[in-house]
Formats: sequence, structure tokens, C-alpha cells
Amino acid sequence: MRPAGAPRRQHQGAAEHEEREGGQTGGARDGTPQIGLVFALVALPLAINTAFVYAVAVIDQRVERAAEAWLAGVEGAVLTQVSFSGSTIEVDVRVPGPLPDTSTLLDSLAGQVPSGTPLVVRLELADHVRRAVAPDP
Repeated sequence: MRPAGAPRRQHQGAAEHEEREGGQTGGARDGTPQIGLVFALVALPLAINTAFVYAVAVIDQRVERAAEAWLAGVEGAVLTQVSFSGSTIEVDVRVPGPLPDTSTLLDSLAGQVPSGTPLVVRLELADHVRRAVAPDP
């Protein structure tokens, strides 16, 4: 037992370690490089993912504007959705009659989306959507 106020005695191993390290603390022992490495391993994928999501949103918006302009001349035509399936852009439309020429849409997307990106237009004919009502007994 040590008397009150007496200095604590260091273990022999701790004193030798301090002598070898020059009495300094920090560096690799305090975890700073490990924290930097963990930060880099987390921040880099997050930054890449953020850039990818932003790029997809920009392309989505461009396709949506082009598709709305493409359908503007068709009365009753509605753009229901623009989505991505892998690297393919899918445009869902509902029209009451014939679909406008898709080459017009493709031409308007030239330079707006990455070259060679597949585009699929899914068509739902509005006059084929019918409601069935059961007859009165």
C-alpha cells in the first residue's frame, strides 16, 4: 500500500516503452492512422455513390423532359414513368391511339444520355383499359 500523496510507480514495462519512444505519445499508437484509413474506406464509396445517383437523376430528368415533349402533340397521351433497369432506360407511356415515331424521341436524346444506352418504350393503350362491372341480378 502506498501512503497518501505518494507518486505512483510505473510498471517497468511502461517506463521502458516510454524511454524507447522518447517519452512521446501519439502516432500509430493512438489510432490516428486507423481512423484516417476507416474514414477513407467509408467516404470514398459514399462519394462515388453520391456522384452516381446524381448522374442517374440528371439523365432521368433529361429523358422525362424529352419524352414529355415527344408526347406533347398526342392528345390524351401521358408519360407514366421513366426508370432504369440496369443500364436500360425505360419510358412508360399511355396513349389513346397510335404512338408517335420513336425516332423523334431518340433524336432529341442524342447528346443528352450516354451513347449506346438502350431505351425501351413500354406502351399502354388507353382504350384497352376497361372496367368490368357485374350486372345487377
